[in-house]
Amino acid sequence: MKIIATGGSTRTSYPYRAAYTPAEMQAAVDEAHRFGKPTAAHCVSIEGMTNALDAGVETIIHGVFKEPDGTDRFDEKVAGRIASAGAWVDYTVAQGAIRLRTLEAKAASTPDIPLSVAETDEMEVLVAYRAVREDHYRRLRSLGARFVCGSDSSWMWYPMGHFAEEIIESGVWGLPALDALRGGTSYSAQVLGVASETGSLVPGLRADILVVGGDPLHDLTALRNVQAVYANGSRVTGAGTGPAIDHADDESLHR
Repeated sequence: MKIIATGGSTRTSYPYRAAYTPAEMQAAVDEAHRFGKPTAAHCVSIEGMTNALDAGVETIIHGVFKEPDGTDRFDEKVAGRIASAGAWVDYTVAQGAIRLRTLEAKAASTPDIPLSVAETDEMEVLVAYRAVREDHYRRLRSLGARFVCGSDSSWMWYPMGHFAEEIIESGVWGLPALDALRGGTSYSAQVLGVASETGSLVPGLRADILVVGGDPLHDLTALRNVQAVYANGSRVTGAGTGPAIDHADDESLHR
């Protein structure tokens, strides 16, 4: 069950403040566990992560270290709690990266037509924030935090069908290729409580298989070259290039 531990993303929301009291968070987690369901919490502030950890949430989504006023501050104590609790972190590293690559590709494809002032400003913000997020990511890893890959659904500049970008970007940020691949397969299955059914290529589990052209252990971008998909042993797609992102066309997807 997903719990929105910190405020939403609408204009009237306060995204960095706790959405629930600690007692309310605890009640939500207790009810989910009563029905045998794992929990995950949308957390874009230190306060939200603290409440989620206190309540026993299994997965922290985003894992953003911000104060209520939006100031970035890595909290060593909270980060240590995440690691010691064995909570998973779905850091959603691809969200900003996809938009940044889109702007970079647009600038490169039309050198005679500069980006607008708004796009240039957005690009500068994305680059600066990416540096902060990557620093916090690496510090979390150094403390022993466990990472899983999740798309956080499709929104804004994150089109459907591009979950592989989360795995690829995790590798860019320093996660070993094998851990990044497991983050989107066996680790994800553990997080969702279905590891006894799927997520690994072992006898007795469902044959849910992605076939790609290339070796993702040596180059994670091979995940963009989808050759076939098998669901429970049945082939559901034929050979052909998978849904690699065409950054030049991303703008048209969101007009």
